[in-house]
Amino acid sequence: MVAALRMLCFGGVSVLVCVPADLLLWALTGREMPLGWMLALSLASLFLYGALSLLCQRLRGPAGWLAAPVGWVLLGLVPLIWPRAAAWLTAVPAAVFCLLAAAGITLYLMELRRFCRRPMEGGVCYALR
Repeated sequence: MVAALRMLCFGGVSVLVCVPADLLLWALTGREMPLGWMLALSLASLFLYGALSLLCQRLRGPAGWLAAPVGWVLLGLVPLIWPRAAAWLTAVPAAVFCLLAAAGITLYLMELRRFCRRPMEGGVCYALR
């Protein structure tokens, strides 16, 4: 429960940091891309990463806590390595990223609920001793 609360608080703080960071990047790039597109992209990324990290925690051991960051870094390198992928990404409309953000927050909240209700091994025995 404490881990789930931490994740929820971290997600909220990340959203609060995401908006000013997008505003700064938007200003620094000379307003090249629409601000709504940048916000939609970053929020979709944030929510999808949160859902992915909770899904990966179903795996036990180091694979569970390493899978999401490693997968996300590899996915993030694709537009840097392959310019065609970067061009394709900038052509995606903001509405698609808004739908992805909605799906990501929905999956995140569903996984967070499942995470909170997961029975902990030895928890009952520990509490009754």
